[in-house]
Amino acid sequence: MKQNEFYINDDPPLYNIRILKTYIDYAQKYYPNIDIDKILDYAGVSKLQLNDSGYWYTQRQANLFQEIIVEQTGNKDISRDTGRHLIESQNFVSQYILGFKSPTSVGLQITSIYPKLSLGATAWSKKLDANNIEISVRPKPGVKELPFQCSNRIGSLEGFYRFFWDDYPKIYHPDCIHKGGEYCRYIISPGRTSKVFKWSRVRNHSMILGIIISVITFFTLPFSYFLLSIFFTISILFFITLKLQDIEKEKLNKNIEELGETAEELWSELNIRYS
Repeated sequence: MKQNEFYINDDPPLYNIRILKTYIDYAQKYYPNIDIDKILDYAGVSKLQLNDSGYWYTQRQANLFQEIIVEQTGNKDISRDTGRHLIESQNFVSQYILGFKSPTSVGLQITSIYPKLSLGATAWSKKLDANNIEISVRPKPGVKELPFQCSNRIGSLEGFYRFFWDDYPKIYHPDCIHKGGEYCRYIISPGRTSKVFKWSRVRNHSMILGIIISVITFFTLPFSYFLLSIFFTISILFFITLKLQDIEKEKLNKNIEELGETAEELWSELNIRYS
């Protein structure tokens, strides 16, 4: 009874269980021999709670879970690694950010994304320029986050932005609450540009170059050369367009697959709650 009163009065539920579920999914994938039951028992989380997306756990449980998961896996950087795994593990997150047209729009809407996973901090953002965005997070009064949660946050941001880019973004962390800062500040710059962007740029440059060559041949060479330049320009643009369609189709198929996984996940949760 005293323990329950401690949770209710002094250690409120702050974090959605999906965060811990991501840890478990990651650990089972890369450390298949660890004892999941022992980890959950040590943190005071039941399997029923783990599979209930509406369950929120406390800071004390978060600390205990981090302690035992590091001990069991031997990976001191598992928080960041798990954060990167968030999109792959939790389909509802990937489906949520699918509604945004660009990585910049995701960053600017961080205030609506963050509370879906954590009630322990306030997040806000601002656009610095065309390529960089700043995201800031401040723990709410009475919440005592530990460094591993900051590391997990960085990993999650990396996972978010890799959803749009072919590589993890560059994240500069100039201010941190664990190093004397008033809040944690993350400056995010693009990683490696995506295949779609690269091929789109090649197509645009090819079209401009083709037009220039066609104009030059029209005024300087016989008409047959002009027709030949037009033919080659159209052929190259046709090939590049087909390549772009293949890349976009591949991404679309992946998104459809994730939609199916999300539906399956929701159906499983309904069955669990019913049981």
